[in-house]
Parts: sequence; structure tokens; C-alpha cells
Amino acid sequence: MKSFQLFTRHLSPLACLLSLIVIISCNDDDGDPAPGTTDAVVINEDINTELTLENINPEQGQCDYIIDGFLQVNADLIIQPGVCVVFTANSGLFINVDGSIQAIGTAAAPITLTGESRTPGYWRGLQVRANDVRNELNHVTVEYAGSDFLATYGTNIKINGGVAVEGASGWNGSLKVLNSTIQNNTGYGLIVEHGTLLRDFGSNNFMNNTEAAVRIDADNVGAIDGQSTFSNNSFDGIEINASGSPIHDIVNDATWQALSNGAVYRVEQSIDVEATLTIMPGTIIEFEANKTMYFKQDFSGPNDGIIIAKGTASEPITFTGAAKTAGYWMGLVIHSNSVLNEMDHCIVEYGGSDQYDSGIANILLTRDGAYDAPDLIVTNSTISNSAGCGIYVETVDSDFTNTDNTFTANSSGNICN
Repeated sequence: MKSFQLFTRHLSPLACLLSLIVIISCNDDDGDPAPGTTDAVVINEDINTELTLENINPEQGQCDYIIDGFLQVNADLIIQPGVCVVFTANSGLFINVDGSIQAIGTAAAPITLTGESRTPGYWRGLQVRANDVRNELNHVTVEYAGSDFLATYGTNIKINGGVAVEGASGWNGSLKVLNSTIQNNTGYGLIVEHGTLLRDFGSNNFMNNTEAAVRIDADNVGAIDGQSTFSNNSFDGIEINASGSPIHDIVNDATWQALSNGAVYRVEQSIDVEATLTIMPGTIIEFEANKTMYFKQDFSGPNDGIIIAKGTASEPITFTGAAKTAGYWMGLVIHSNSVLNEMDHCIVEYGGSDQYDSGIANILLTRDGAYDAPDLIVTNSTISNSAGCGIYVETVDSDFTNTDNTFTANSSGNICN
């Protein structure tokens, strides 16, 4: 079968369509074109001027464009509703600092970014370094990506996935992800690196990704909504990494929503909190081995770390270990002396992995040097399975309230001083 490949430079939409160069291959040995790409326009050069991708093949099952190569986007890339873009092997889009991606579909006309072969890890994915307020994926499906790394962390550890918001060398990307499906990718569905900004996130679906649905830095977790769904990923939830360790992690006031269908936040690195963290009823937070959440006291300014975790009898807030073993994680550490610190209808379990200052417990109230004694109200909560104490209160001048709490199976006692 004869195949038609249409190559275009990056012109305005009308000019693109009027100036296409048609290259006709007449070799009888040519195989059939990839399904749904017979009349697709091939883009194989970096995008250096504004480009709008229109739905030029509205027939159902037909894709409009083929991306061939890992292309830099150095200008505005606008993808209109209903557009289907196919990526060849190892291809992808790198939204550079001077570029933007505005892929805004509708419920009736979603945008599809997919692989030429429907194989997880076939193409590379979307890498967003641009900090442009217009960067947005809305009613977009991103699937079969993850062929090569989109981000790094630590000592050059490389991470694959479908979409990455990148922070590198002072260039910190930003992105909105709304009403979108990220599925069948090798690696994570969405990666949000330290220093970047997840401007908005809501009503998304993450399915069949080989790592966690989302990997995100701690200071961006507050953008996550409670309606997005997670299914059949390697980890159905939000994997949280430190934001600025060892300096700080959560520096902006944030609210963590309960995830849908009992999905979990998993803390991979210890988190310092230097702002007000409000945790909503029904939220489940798991900690990896020896990790903690540390609510700091700002001796010289207003930046106390504050915990406001108010669950309900039917929707308690859970702080637990990723493994249900006494002493798996360190426990919550409270240095802050804010009168706002409160935990109500919470479950805190399996902490006490190591000594912090002089205590081992699920919840530790400790004074840091010359700082004021910490304050905390704990009511209607269950404190259990600590490898040390249930709650450790280091100083007698701490303003600690303990009302209607249940303590079980804490190795060194319920409340220790």
C-alpha cells in the first residue's frame, strides 16, 4: 500500500496547511502505515515559532500529527480540542524555558498523546521546564510513554514517566493538570520536582503506570485534589519526596485532602514543616522506614510549623508505617509551640524507629535548645504499636493536652516524660 507522509515547518495553522510538502513513497515494499496515521502531518524539527495543532483529521480513529524526535518547544505550542498526536519510538516534547504547552481539550473532544505502538515505554513523554502560567493539560490523555528519563534526583538517579515538571539549574517549570488521564506509562504517571509549581490539579485519572501514580515534592502536595482516581499503578497514591532537604520542605501553608477510594500519601523522605499544614478528615499518610514529619519552631520569626489534623469519628486521619511493624517509622516530631497545634480523631501507629533527642515515640514533643517548649492538643485519637512510648513529652512546661485518647501496644508506655 502506498503511504503518504506530510512534513511541515512550524508556521501559522493556515500557512501550515497551505504549504505542506507532500513526499510520496511509491515503493511496493512499503508496509501499511501505522493505524490511524494515514494522513497525519509529521513534525520532526524543534518548534521555534508559535504553532497551533488543529484537528485536521476529525474522522474517528484518525490521528492528526506524528512527532518524530525528542523535540524542543521554544515557543507557544497550542493543541486544540480533539487533536490526536502520535509519537514515534523514543520521541517526545521538551517544553523549554521560552516555550509553553497549552493542550486544552473538552469532555466531548479530548486531546490524545500516544505512542505509535501501544506499548508502555514506547515514547519518552512530556518534559516541562517552562515556568509559564499558561502551561496546561486539560482533558488530555497521555499514554505509553516512559522510554527514557524525564527527571533526575539525588546522585543522578534517573526517573521515567509520562509527564514531568522539571526544576533544573534555576529553571523551574510549572503546570496545570486537570480532567486528564495518564495511563500505561513506564515509570510514574506524573513527576513534580523540587522548585517547580503544580499550579492546579483536579479530576485526573491515573491507571496502569509501572511506578506510583504521582511523584511530587512536599511543598506541592497541597495542590492535589480529593477527586482524582488511582488504579492498577505500582503504587496507587502520591509518593512524596523532600522539597529542599536539608534546609526546608513545606514552606507555604497547605491543605492535604483525603484521596479518593482510600488512596494513600507515602512519605519517602523526612519532611520539615515551616508553615501551617492542615490535614483533612479521612487522609492516610504512610511513612517509609525511619522517616518523620518534623514541625519546626521559628525562634526569630513567624514561620512555625503548625499541624492541624482534625478528623472525625467516621473519617479519622491516619499516620502509619508503610510496613505495619512497630518501630517502622520515626513518628511525628513537634518542636512548634503554636497554640494551633491540634490532633483530633487521629490514628498514629507503628512509629518509634529511632531516638529523637531523648525520646522514642509515635509522637514526640521536644524542645530544641533555647526554643520555647512545644504545644499540642491530642483528643479522641488512637496511639498504638510504638516501639517506644505512645507520646513522649520532653519538658514539663510543654502545654500538652491529652483527652479521650486510646493507647494500645506501646512498648515503653503510653505517655512518657
